[in-house]
Order: sequence, then C-alpha cells, then structure tokens
Amino acid sequence: MPDKRLKPRQHDRRGIALDASCRDSDGVAREVELTNLSEGGCQIRLRDGRMWPNQVVAVRPHSLEAVSGVVRWSEDGIAGVEFARSLYPAVVDHLAKGNPSPAVARRPNDEAAFTDAFGRTLPPLGERRARSRG
Repeated sequence: MPDKRLKPRQHDRRGIALDASCRDSDGVAREVELTNLSEGGCQIRLRDGRMWPNQVVAVRPHSLEAVSGVVRWSEDGIAGVEFARSLYPAVVDHLAKGNPSPAVARRPNDEAAFTDAFGRTLPPLGERRARSRG
C-alpha cells in the first residue's frame, strides 16, 4: 500500500554526478555526491554517516550557493532531499549538462560522451569521418 504522506513528484529527475557538501541543523557537514536532481529536490549518496527523515539540511554543490531542504527518506547511504524552494529550471539544466551521471555519460569503451546543444553525441577528438569525394 503506498504511503499517503508522500507527495507525487512534480518535476522530472536528471541523472547527475556532482560532488557537494551537506550540512545538517546541528552544523555537522559531510561530503556527498548528488546522484539526481530536479527543481524540487535531489538524491544524495553519503560518503559517511547517516541521515534521518525530517532532518533539515543545506545541500551545497561545490562552487554554488547552498539550498535548504528536508530529508524525506534515507536508506543504505542514500537519501532524498526535498528543497524548501524550487530551483530554477535553467540551474538544473546547467548542473545536469555539465555533470551528467556516469551511467549516461560513458560510452561502452568507457570514453566520455560529449553532446552538442541538441543532445547529439559528438565523436571523440581525433576521430574523423571518411568523406566521399564525388
């Protein structure tokens, strides 16, 4: 039976791999990794320690401002945080584009896949396409 206290998601999640810090209301800071992000919240992977539901936190991706929120769930070193105020979609796009999840960003040969503004995969540097001359 679904938990009626949980609200349905209002925003699409984006796969991401971004180092961040997370400070709780007691002032304890720990290093975490953002593993997905949306305008309304994020999922974090803890490198150490635990978090508890309803714990107030501030998540700060390195080189950006902290975003306050509440831990909604925590299990096996992973936690879901709902932001107190939604992020602008452009901020989410910027962070997700610059720090895609390794599962999404890697090719089978484990080279980074780069994309253009339309999301098309670009060939690695040094690779040339054969041109037909007619």
